[in-house]
Amino acid sequence: YFRKGIIVFDDCRSYLSDKTDDSFRSMFIRKRQRELDIFAVAHGFNQIPPVFFTFANEYFVFHSTDNIVRRKNCIPDDDTFCKIEAAQKWLKTEFNKGNTHALQRIKVS
Repeated sequence: YFRKGIIVFDDCRSYLSDKTDDSFRSMFIRKRQRELDIFAVAHGFNQIPPVFFTFANEYFVFHSTDNIVRRKNCIPDDDTFCKIEAAQKWLKTEFNKGNTHALQRIKVS
């Protein structure tokens, strides 16, 4: 019943599984009508349950050693996947230069 707010799932893999019940999926589907912003926060792409990728409209990508290819099937748009992959490569070079707070914001095409 929560409306007009922000929901942050921090380290979401520790309490959410790949199988998501219908009420949870309904929250994602109706997020605009309920005026919700939903964030999944994790240390890598493989730590985010697939359902989040299905409904994502933006990504904030920080440096990670996670293999993004393992989640390629979860990202519905190839263009978005290519942008995330390129961002991950750029972020690695920035991290190696000492810029540990670099990030890339990617909007879904």
